[in-house]
Amino acid sequence: GNTPKLDIVDTAVSAGSFKTLAAALKSANLIDALKGDGPFTVFAPTDEAFAKLPKGTVEKLLKPENKQQLVDILTYHVVSGNVPAAIAVNLNKATALNKKEIDVKLSRSGLFLNGSKVVKTDINCRNGVIHVIDAVLLPPKTMTKQSATRHSARNLVHMAIDRGVPMFNHGNHQACAAIYEITAHALMAMPEQAVSSAVRK
Repeated sequence: GNTPKLDIVDTAVSAGSFKTLAAALKSANLIDALKGDGPFTVFAPTDEAFAKLPKGTVEKLLKPENKQQLVDILTYHVVSGNVPAAIAVNLNKATALNKKEIDVKLSRSGLFLNGSKVVKTDINCRNGVIHVIDAVLLPPKTMTKQSATRHSARNLVHMAIDRGVPMFNHGNHQACAAIYEITAHALMAMPEQAVSSAVRK
């Protein structure tokens, strides 16, 4: 058949329903990469898909200081190689450019990536193919790491209370205070996602 003239980025831009994606790719400096030879398979969330994220998420991700996180999210929507729907439906997972796995599942109601539905397939571009999805894919690592760190923050507090209370009850107030102080320092040293700013205060 005839080869499409437009690359992935220009195809998405001309479609008109991927304004957020285009802005995000620009913020993340990924435009040139996706205009490269590829081929790439891009799972493109529509503007509505981005709008489903909690209020303020997109604005936050577009800030320069969150560029790394944005890159991680966007590269999670790209798979190396040309993967048409006919092949995708036979996969049960795919590895994204950020080296993280995407769950692929075909069910009666369609093809799903991590629970995000593929609403349009096989938009062919000069350097690959676009499949349109109805929800933004969030890379798993950040999620699991986040809950793990949250969990360890909670454990730290429980441990401090378990140790501190008996000391306090035995009149050893200074030892109790010392444990709480060490715990407070440990919590402050934990990554941002483990301890909310409210807790830090």
